[in-house]
Amino acid sequence: MKISANRIGASLALALLTSAPGVAAEDWHLSGYVKSYAVAQSNPDIEGLTGAPAKPVYQSQNALRLMLAGDDFLGGALEIHWEAKPIFSSQRIAGAGPGLSTTIASTDTRYRVGDFNPALDWGDDKAVLLQNLDRFNLQYAQDFGTITFGRQAIAFGSARFLSPTDILEPFLVSTLDQEYRVGVDALRFEKPLGDFSELDMGIVLGHEWRADESAAFLRARTSTGGSDLEAVVVLQNRWAMVGGGIERALGNFGFWAEAAYVHALDGDDYTRASFGLDHSFGDNIIGMVEYHYSGAGESDPDDYIGLAGTQAFQKGGVFLAGEHYLVPAVTWIATPLLSVSASGFFNLSDESAFLRLGGEYSLSEDLYMDFGVNAAFGEGGRASPLPPYLTLGSEFGSVPTTAYLSLRHYF
Repeated sequence: MKISANRIGASLALALLTSAPGVAAEDWHLSGYVKSYAVAQSNPDIEGLTGAPAKPVYQSQNALRLMLAGDDFLGGALEIHWEAKPIFSSQRIAGAGPGLSTTIASTDTRYRVGDFNPALDWGDDKAVLLQNLDRFNLQYAQDFGTITFGRQAIAFGSARFLSPTDILEPFLVSTLDQEYRVGVDALRFEKPLGDFSELDMGIVLGHEWRADESAAFLRARTSTGGSDLEAVVVLQNRWAMVGGGIERALGNFGFWAEAAYVHALDGDDYTRASFGLDHSFGDNIIGMVEYHYSGAGESDPDDYIGLAGTQAFQKGGVFLAGEHYLVPAVTWIATPLLSVSASGFFNLSDESAFLRLGGEYSLSEDLYMDFGVNAAFGEGGRASPLPPYLTLGSEFGSVPTTAYLSLRHYF
């Protein structure tokens, strides 16, 4: 008899939560947040596109995240995060799909053994309820190191915007809510090697325990001579990544550099690299600039569509189609309650750009308001009833403009 991964996960959760009698009530902590985004999105700039909404798409994207922590559970620390996201749209959700995929983080990850149904049908094609069991792990801290088993967040890299070694579940540049990285199922061991050094290793488990969807990683970090150094190795069944990075001060500037080389059995090897600077201009303005090179990308927009099926985009954490990027950013702390930031992702090969302008205002100790606009510039695309069905004039030229206003409350 075949037992689904969902049923196994639900049974394990129930067993864990009921098998620890005597756990004191004060050892449990419940916290979370409520967020609501009002989103308006224009039509994509694609000539000849049929079936697209004739009007802008308006959405209410909401989120409730509950976070339960048990400080002394089965001898370790338990962490559970569950999130529900009811989405309401002025158009059919299928037709308004880009509004979902570009403003919230995807939970369709290969690095989960099993999962609950991520989308619950309400019987209304203009509404959907998304759910995500985003953390479910036990952590054991011992003298020899810390062991964490279960769903957790794993991130690598030192780059500020586009990290070559951060390949598991990176955020798209257009994702609005980037507060919590999508969790993956893993067995992880972290061992301090001194005051400023650490060894981090583990296995990230693939869908239904499949070896070809799983990965193993080894990371070492240290600080010496004023430099923070990191080296990372990630192994999968058909490819391997070796990379590293450095962060340090250069005079009055902060400097970072990071690079990764991926060797694939099919011979499709590539290199990615990022380096950048940041600087504080007085007490209220912080500026940054980063250059990114992606050997997995292409310089000709005609070749962008074909990249979606490559190993780099399927499993390597690559999501930008070009080769050369420049990313400037500036943050202005206008008052202790208000900050405004602007950034741009410039594809230097096809002369397109994705720009972000946003701000945050603190209404009270636990209540915040966010607002902003994401806008893209460049040559648009073209749809055709005959192959090739879609051609892109540039990477960002067809991306819709998105404006948003949000409230978030923490408890």
